[in-house]
Amino acid sequence: MDLATEDYVNKVNQLAASVLADSRRRDGQFGHGKTARLGLHSEDLRRYSITRAIKAMLEQRAPGQRASGFEYECSQELHKRLYLPDGTFAVPTEALEMRAMYPGRTVNTSAPAGLSFVDMYRAASVCTRLGVQRLDDLRDDVAIPRQITDAALAWMTPTGSVSASESSFGQISATPKTACAIAEVSEQLLKQSSADKIVMSGLAAVLAVGVDAAIISGAGGAQPLGILNTPGIGTASGASLGYAGLVAVQKTIADANAIMNPEALAYLSTPTIAEVLKGRQRFTGTDSPLWRGALHQGEIEGVQAVSSKQMPSATMLFGDWSTVYVGEWGPLLLRVDRGGTRFNQGLVGIRALWMVDVIPTAPSAFVKITGIT
Repeated sequence: MDLATEDYVNKVNQLAASVLADSRRRDGQFGHGKTARLGLHSEDLRRYSITRAIKAMLEQRAPGQRASGFEYECSQELHKRLYLPDGTFAVPTEALEMRAMYPGRTVNTSAPAGLSFVDMYRAASVCTRLGVQRLDDLRDDVAIPRQITDAALAWMTPTGSVSASESSFGQISATPKTACAIAEVSEQLLKQSSADKIVMSGLAAVLAVGVDAAIISGAGGAQPLGILNTPGIGTASGASLGYAGLVAVQKTIADANAIMNPEALAYLSTPTIAEVLKGRQRFTGTDSPLWRGALHQGEIEGVQAVSSKQMPSATMLFGDWSTVYVGEWGPLLLRVDRGGTRFNQGLVGIRALWMVDVIPTAPSAFVKITGIT
């Protein structure tokens, strides 16, 4: 079946949303399921500090010392529940979201008010800003059912009858892929009040850029399969790309009934292509560039247009970004290292592991334009 003619986008996203809702409902059933949320009280969340977590890991590595403290106990509880790898430090999901949960309030003395790891990740992620959605705290491999064809509608006369028809179904599967980010901070920084913000914003930015690249063009296998490599998305030639070509991709998606959220429609390309389109006119002899507004975030024919270095060269992607989900499994796992040259330089290496996968629920909601000249 030609995916470009399918009309299942609404049903698919409703099913995906139900998976998310079910996941969040299970979050409240602590003691009855394996989740990366500990059900921490507000007072516990306000005193949680990632800096103290790092210090606890350093204590654990010191000869003859055993780590202690509230953050360490949280990590140990997650290890018991989720059978996590030895030597890793687990950060509860609600601790990554805590500043968003208490806007305008100071969570602890070493963190600014109203700011969370999740906030910082979203700010650094182009795909999230475009409308990609989260399925957080998943447990096992995910199989989201999707309706491929609808039952046929027929008009029945008073004396006639109609033939029965059935819908056909398939599924979209997702399995956790492990993203790894490594940052280095000085031991002096860990003693300062700004440490939480600096450490977590650095890790959030690195993870956001890496996951963005996977969402857009992941090759599959050890990494997620990105939108550009998903079977069934539309294609168009970018040779001498102009007004007609940019409008045509909008028509392709509209004809496929693949617009789930008009607010999440967007063009994504490279800064170089954005520069080219800003210098190319819609109509001869007029001052009306194809790309209007700022280079990093502008507008093309009534739809937002964003540039990112994560896009392959000479390529543009247009579609409804709300039809893409990023599944997240388990907690953020941290590990520290200050051996070798790090020890001599007074540095601490921090490795973050995060298990995710990309779930494009509606290939017909995207068109890729390649070979842009």
